[in-house]
Amino acid sequence: MKHFLHEIRSLSSSIQALLLALAITGTASPGVAQVGGTGTVIQKATEQFENSPLKTTSLGKDLFMFSGDGGDVTAIVDDGSTLLIDSGIDSRVSELSDAISKTTLRPVTRLVNTHWHFDHTGGNAFFGSEGVTIIAQENVKKRLSSAQDVPFIGLQDGPYPQQALPTVTYSSTMTLRQGSQQLTLVNYGPAHTDGDTVIYISPANVAVLGDIFSNHVYPIIDLASGGSIDGTCRPARLPQHAGASSAAHRELDCCREDNRSGSGRTTDQRLRRRMG
Repeated sequence: MKHFLHEIRSLSSSIQALLLALAITGTASPGVAQVGGTGTVIQKATEQFENSPLKTTSLGKDLFMFSGDGGDVTAIVDDGSTLLIDSGIDSRVSELSDAISKTTLRPVTRLVNTHWHFDHTGGNAFFGSEGVTIIAQENVKKRLSSAQDVPFIGLQDGPYPQQALPTVTYSSTMTLRQGSQQLTLVNYGPAHTDGDTVIYISPANVAVLGDIFSNHVYPIIDLASGGSIDGTCRPARLPQHAGASSAAHRELDCCREDNRSGSGRTTDQRLRRRMG
C-alpha cells in the first residue's frame, strides 16, 4: 500500500500519547474526570490542542487528512460531496469544518466513525445537526447513547445527543462508494474498543485504522469499552509498506507473539510488560 493511514502522529501531538501518559503517571483517575476537580481528560486534551495549528495533508487525488487538533480526520471527495472519517474534538469542529470546506469545495454528506472515543466523535453533533449521515459499527451507537466510564484513563463521557448518534450501523463488514473509491469497512472484533472500524480505501491504497495502534507506543486497549488484545493484533496481517511505521509493525508482531506464547499472562499483564 502506498499509504498506511492510522493515527501516525508524534508523541507531542497525539491524544493517544496524552492518555497513556495520564494512565502511567497515575494522574488520570475517576477523581480527575469529575467537573470541579483538576479537569477532565477531555478538558486536558482540549487545553493541550486548543492552539495547535490545523494541518491539511494531501494523500493523493481527492483524499486529504486534517490533523493538529488531537484527532486525525480523513476526507474523500467526489464530484458532488465529501465523506469524512472521524470528526475530531468538539472544541475545534467549526475550524475543522471551515478547513474541509475550503479544501474540498464540496459539502460533507457522510461521516464514518472509527470508534466512540471523544477525539474521533467530538464533531458528530455539529455534522449530524447539518443532516450528515453518520456511519459506524453498531457498538459505537450503543456507547454514544449511554454514559461511559473508562477508569484506566479517567474518562467519563456521554450520553451524546441524538444528532451525534450513528444513523447507519453495521456488524462485521460494510462497503461504501465515494466517487471512484471503494471503502471497505471491517470490524475485527474487540480491539482498541468493541466497536472499531478499519477502512480500506481502494484504488487509493489507503487504510485508516483509527486507534487500533499508535506510532511509537504500544496500542492502548480500552478494556472498559470491551477492547481486547486479540482484535488489536488481527490488522497486523496487512503487509508492511513504504508509509508504514516499522516500529508499529514490530509492536503488533510482539502483540501476536504474546498471544501465541501460551505464557498465561492476562491482557493487563501483557500491556504492563510492554509499557513499562
